[in-house]
Amino acid sequence: MSDFDKEFQKVIPRLCRNPLIRREVWRSSRKEDNLALAKIDDGNETQKVIDELYEVVYEGYSHLAESILVLSWDGDGPSCSGASWIEGFDGVYMVYSSDYEPSGPYLALSDALDEGTFHRVTPNPEIDSKNLPKAELLNIAEDLVEEGGGSVYINGEAFIIKQA
Repeated sequence: MSDFDKEFQKVIPRLCRNPLIRREVWRSSRKEDNLALAKIDDGNETQKVIDELYEVVYEGYSHLAESILVLSWDGDGPSCSGASWIEGFDGVYMVYSSDYEPSGPYLALSDALDEGTFHRVTPNPEIDSKNLPKAELLNIAEDLVEEGGGSVYINGEAFIIKQA
C-alpha cells in the first residue's frame, strides 16, 4: 500500500459524511459497502471498515472532484512535457501529476498549492484555473520562470513575468 493510499484512508470517514459520496456508496450495490457505511455512521472506524470502503469512496471522490488548477509544461523534447493538477471535493484536495506519484489528501487548498511541483522553474509553463483568482495564479507563475523572468500562459493569455 502506497503512502498516498494510507493518507487517503484517513479522510474516508470525513468523506462518508458527504451526501454525494454516500449516494456513490449506495449506488455500488455492494452489501459490504453499505454495511461498512453503517459502521462508519456508528463511529466504528476500524481498519477493516476503512479498507472495505476505500475503492468505492475513492471512485466517488474521483467522480465528484473538480479541477482546481492545472500546470502543464513543454520542454521541447521527448519525455520533457507533462502536467500536474489539483482536484478538490468537500474540502479535500489531491495533487496528481504525469511525472510524480499523487500526493495528499490535503485538507486545505493552500497546502495542496504548496506542493513543490507548483514552485519549480518549468519550461514553457501554462496554468489553467477557473477557481483561483488571477492574482494567485500570477504568484504561482513567478515560481515557474527563471530568475531573469519569462513568459507563462495563464488561462490561455500570455504574461511576461519578471523576477524582483
